[in-house]
Amino acid sequence: MMRYLFSVLLLLLPLAATAADGSSAQLKLAEQYFDVSGIDQLYGDKEQLGKLMDSQLDAVAQAAQQDMSAEDYARFQTMLAKVRPGLSVAVAKMLQQMRPELVAVIAGSYSERELKALVAFYKSPEGRSVVAKNPQVMSAMVEVAGKYSGLMMQELQENLVKALQDSGTPSKKGSAGK
Repeated sequence: MMRYLFSVLLLLLPLAATAADGSSAQLKLAEQYFDVSGIDQLYGDKEQLGKLMDSQLDAVAQAAQQDMSAEDYARFQTMLAKVRPGLSVAVAKMLQQMRPELVAVIAGSYSERELKALVAFYKSPEGRSVVAKNPQVMSAMVEVAGKYSGLMMQELQENLVKALQDSGTPSKKGSAGK
């Protein structure tokens, strides 16, 4: 999970440099967008963030279970149980630290006119409804993505083992990823 968040951060950092060109008005509108779109709420709501983290960790655990012995999976679950309590707090803290750069990305990505339209939408009843539903939608999407990422990793592992066998490189089948 953290690996994915850090990847997103690394992808956003180059964009933040271009966002510095955003006008003062765009930065203020980007702040408003951040507030009304529910981004701040997601970062600040430890319960929702915890649920999102739990669904992602559950998806990772399901994928890992396919590649692990029962004993290894039990140890993995024990490790996850130790990590879970502090994870949402750590992620919330990191996201809060990222906030100024994320606002700059938003200001640099959208025109003033687009930001005004986004803010107006999120202040509307429909926009507030979207914000209210986003945590559940995101959680469900992460769960679906987790199922497919497990299948993708399994296929990748099988293809890697086959490629190693075809090249004549000795390999222990099923040991990749463990």
